[in-house]
This record gives sequence, C-alpha cells and structure tokens, in this order.
Amino acid sequence: MTIDLATFDVNKAFCINWFNTKGGKDIKRSVGALASMTFVPCIVIAYWIGEETNWHPDALNSIRSLIDFYGYTNIENKPPGAPI
Repeated sequence: MTIDLATFDVNKAFCINWFNTKGGKDIKRSVGALASMTFVPCIVIAYWIGEETNWHPDALNSIRSLIDFYGYTNIENKPPGAPI
C-alpha cells in the first residue's frame, strides 16, 4: 500500500504544536490522539513526530509497527533524514 505524507501537510503545524504543548511529548499517546482528532493516518503523525524528536526510538518503533500492521510498501515524501 502506498501513502503520500505530503497529502496531509496542512495539519502538520497543528499536530507538532499539540504534541509539544498538550501531548506531554508522549509519542505513543500523541500518535493515536492526533490521528483521531485530525483524521490524518497514524503513520503520517508518527513520521512528523519522529522528525520533531530527531527520530526518537519510540517514534521509530511506532513507524515500524504501523508499516507492518497496515502493510505499507511505499511511503512518499518522507521527512529529510528519515531512517525508515
């Protein structure tokens, strides 16, 4: 399955701001909460938070598990430096 992260860029600033101010910088909690609030797929949120946290291990674990669970085979427009 293919997903283009750039499709959801209009929500990025809100999501990063919420993560830093109201999300308690809790990566796992924020991915699910933001996805349900904004209707942005979890994988997109996980990549944004990964970039924001300089690829914190919890963000990378979230990305890996979401790729495996949803069967993503092609992820377009990843943030610069994305290790996955």
